Amino acid sequence: MLARLYRVADRVARWLAYAGVGALALGAVLNVFDIATRRSVGFTVPGMVDLTQLFVMACVFLAIPHAFMREAHVGVDFLTDRLPPRALAALKSVLALVAAAFMAASMGWSAQQAVRQIGAGDMSQTIGVPIVWYWLPLLVGLGLSALACVILAARHGVVAAGGEDVAHVAAGS
Repeated sequence: MLARLYRVADRVARWLAYAGVGALALGAVLNVFDIATRRSVGFTVPGMVDLTQLFVMACVFLAIPHAFMREAHVGVDFLTDRLPPRALAALKSVLALVAAAFMAASMGWSAQQAVRQIGAGDMSQTIGVPIVWYWLPLLVGLGLSALACVILAARHGVVAAGGEDVAHVAAGS
């Protein structure tokens, strides 16, 4: 069951990362279009700063769960290189739980701020994009990152207990 959950979570995280990269690509295309038309015909895309901020935020926060699932964050492992595999897996499990707690706490605090700003009717400065569209990818990314960390903790916990790594089982099915 954990292998299936891992496989589904990895697939969801990958597609969210694709959506984030798509948002960033759309922002880049709009910026190039804005610069080209501003210079050639005097037309400028209204609210480019607002749109660029939105697309960059979407990219970053929608890609974070994928980075957790693939364990692609920067790490310093020279201290743990000499640990036996099961001890290393136990340590990774504990660290994944710490990361899950941090992501969940970040999401909780962010949700409070989002509710406050949305309740006040906040919008972006230039073109009035409702602030909910800025908070949505952030909250989704933080929440799914917390879930990804819990799944990683379980994955490494199984290895620490002497079981097979579900990432290998999931990849083989």
